[in-house]
Amino acid sequence: AVAAGSFGELVALASLFDDIVAALTGPGPLTLFAPPDAIFNAIKDQSPDIFAGLAANPDVLKEILLAHVIPGVVTAGRIPDGETMVEALSGEMLKVKKMDGMVTVNGIMVTSTDILATNGVIHVLDGLIVPADINLMDVIVDIDLTDYGGTPAEEFLPLGVCEGDCDSNDDCADGLVCFQRNRGDPIPGCKGPLGSRSDFCMRMGDDKGVLEDFGGTPPSDKFPLKLCQGDCDTNEDCEGSLICYQRGRNDPIPGCVGTSGARTDFCVYPRNV
Repeated sequence: AVAAGSFGELVALASLFDDIVAALTGPGPLTLFAPPDAIFNAIKDQSPDIFAGLAANPDVLKEILLAHVIPGVVTAGRIPDGETMVEALSGEMLKVKKMDGMVTVNGIMVTSTDILATNGVIHVLDGLIVPADINLMDVIVDIDLTDYGGTPAEEFLPLGVCEGDCDSNDDCADGLVCFQRNRGDPIPGCKGPLGSRSDFCMRMGDDKGVLEDFGGTPPSDKFPLKLCQGDCDTNEDCEGSLICYQRGRNDPIPGCVGTSGARTDFCVYPRNV
């Protein structure tokens, strides 16, 4: 991978583990599905909290890296048409699919094939293989706040995680929400001074949300209420499988962040209660 070039980030991460280095530099033979530097740089830029989390969780990082390596030399011509299951060095079973000459691994496109190495072959992968037993949301670490002021310049939009000032979710990158806070409120997943009145983009899990209080009688076009929206009176006010969490005065709302009226009830997932 070193000699092939454009895999500097992958090599740097692999070099943190002596046994991975030994495997990749040994006699092999091996097949490496290698994400190029552009993939890792995109993760750094778009999800710095996840990238930092991987560095802070070496066992997780190691499993992910080993999921990109399979024993034996498998050139593009030796990959059969249709779907084939192969076992990676991590123990993960990978789904390799070939159709009309195009190859994917776990749904990720192979963009270049058959780069010969001294102990095997490299195929360039347009993404990162994440084993099924790993949830990247579990490795996230807090990162520093970045405040671009009340009206961020166009070059900073959409705002990334822990960046502000945002006015709505539209100001944030995909998968992020604008956390509208009271002065001094901490921003989940972020760290740094909180003296400003800026609001920041933050990452939310699929079962979590930011409180949105429409008052005692929400407008009719807001029904059914979505996750972390209120005020609800019954479960019928909530969308899908959500329930109306009837809370005591000032009780926190499970699975939601932010501030609201003390007596407002909100729609939540039952599993968070």
